[in-house]
Amino acid sequence: MLLGVNSQSFGTLTQSTQAASGAMTKLNDTTLTGATTTKEISGDANFALGRWVAGTVTRSSGAETLTGTDNRAYHYVAFNALPALPTTGSASCDAGVFTAPTYVGGATGEANAGTATGSASLAFDGTGGVVSGTLSIAVGGTTGTVAINGTVTSPSSTSITGAFLSGGSGAAIQLGDHGGGAYVVAAGYAATLSNGARYTGVAKFRCV
Repeated sequence: MLLGVNSQSFGTLTQSTQAASGAMTKLNDTTLTGATTTKEISGDANFALGRWVAGTVTRSSGAETLTGTDNRAYHYVAFNALPALPTTGSASCDAGVFTAPTYVGGATGEANAGTATGSASLAFDGTGGVVSGTLSIAVGGTTGTVAINGTVTSPSSTSITGAFLSGGSGAAIQLGDHGGGAYVVAAGYAATLSNGARYTGVAKFRCV
């Protein structure tokens, strides 16, 4: 999962490169090169999460330079795939790890980045993996929330909720294998704050 200011990419990771710092620098056809900075790096053998804020991002559509001094950023989370979804059971999730949400539109004059917290739960039934949760976004004294409630119907599918793809609040939810019988709940989101500013980022929970 890779989110930019005006872009979203989801799917199977077939090509990747990871730096010694743990930062991903290649996700399929998107690369980060040059004088790079990646923040909120988190990961282990089962996942990698971070936010590109400086360097040259090259995609099939062209290249752009992130300066690290404005709101432009790319948020990513990559994780191991599940071989199959269970049909029964439930899992409790940890407190999660998050990239700092970055401004993508709405009210002007807002800070480039804020903070995120959240909670999630996971249950399995005949329809797939049912995720329930809420993310809370804060930028200065302004706040907003976004629900991450959706059903992921297969290991390779993405559940899109709300107005994530159409300029409002919502999420893109995926499931993965966290190892040792635990699951990844990954969510890319867009949250509209109380003043109308819109912020985006990614979150990852370990659920067992």
